[in-house]
Amino acid sequence: RNSGNGDYTLDCYNKAISLNSKNSKAYYYRGCLYGKRGFAQAACEDLNHSCYLGNSNACSLLNKTCK
Repeated sequence: RNSGNGDYTLDCYNKAISLNSKNSKAYYYRGCLYGKRGFAQAACEDLNHSCYLGNSNACSLLNKTCK
């Protein structure tokens, strides 16, 4: 998921989302990456969208980290 090259990883998630805006896993992992980088608002937005799309892991993390 994050192989150490965060910019490339972010680009891949962005591309996946541009190809399929209902890709809940891409939103989830991009949200996690944003969170690791300290971009809390962007992380919570992506986790929220992933949760909305039905990703239960995103819902759980959203409830733990985004208040």
